[in-house]
Amino acid sequence: MACYLVADVEVHDPEKYKEYSKDNPPLLKKYGGWYVARSQAYEVLEGNLKPKRFVIMGFPDKATLLSWYNSPEYQKLLPIRHANSTGNLIIVEGAD
Repeated sequence: MACYLVADVEVHDPEKYKEYSKDNPPLLKKYGGWYVARSQAYEVLEGNLKPKRFVIMGFPDKATLLSWYNSPEYQKLLPIRHANSTGNLIIVEGAD
């Protein structure tokens, strides 16, 4: 079953964050993932959600998502993301 990583991200230092933004897409692809959405453009239909930027990544299943996240390559990118942004990440399993 498909699985998605949904992130609400606020980038504090766009220049330093560029390295993460450059290196993650090929790594995501290597681990079988893809971008569903990556944008600051959104419209809230209900509620008080105020994200700075939404990122949604798709994976064939949760095991694949976790293999990407826990990979040595991604773990090297995490300090760049953590130093230059804040946010919330959640895993959402797809519907059958």
